[in-house]
Amino acid sequence: MQITFDKTAKHFVLDSFEKAIDTEGYLVEKSNPQQRVLTQNGQEITEEEFGGIIPGSTIFVKNDLPTIMELSDNLKSFDEHSR
Repeated sequence: MQITFDKTAKHFVLDSFEKAIDTEGYLVEKSNPQQRVLTQNGQEITEEEFGGIIPGSTIFVKNDLPTIMELSDNLKSFDEHSR
């Protein structure tokens, strides 16, 4: 399952997952704006870098090529093991 959305929906999607954007443009926990959201690799992520959320989790992914390639490989591997 994949959910896609355009830039105008980012705030709605983030709000749905109890996330917000701080004054510096980083994704943060809505209930604790001092706590920044981290990617699976432990990196802070900005609104501009935000590319989506992996279904069934709260793993945030960046929209850069290396991250998308890694995600694709991981999803293919997961799909093969789940058959």
